[in-house]
Amino acid sequence: MADYERLKSVLEEDPGNSVFIEYAKCLIEERSFESALMVCLRGLSSNPSAHAGRLLLARVFYELGLVPFAVREVEELCRELPHNLKLQRVLEALTLNPAISRDSASSSQPDQTLAELEVSFDDLE
Repeated sequence: MADYERLKSVLEEDPGNSVFIEYAKCLIEERSFESALMVCLRGLSSNPSAHAGRLLLARVFYELGLVPFAVREVEELCRELPHNLKLQRVLEALTLNPAISRDSASSSQPDQTLAELEVSFDDLE
């Protein structure tokens, strides 16, 4: 927990510091997705080429049910890293899987998770 507080303190003084990635990971582990979203957005505004930060942002969007935004971030990563096959598989799972792209109001079944799709953002880090 001391590391968490240290990261938070660094970001309070310098919101664009690259430690935003580690802090966002802590927030994701706590399932504080809204806070992680804000940390990622602030961090990426100062560090737009931080691939790990963009990947975390995609994960947060996904966890918040904002799949089109997650797709957009993964597409951007695929453009920047065209030879990363894992990213391409994540993008395919997000865009081609009917369980993800369907209108959740039209189905009584719960949405699948990335683990159930056999795709994980964690594998990409």
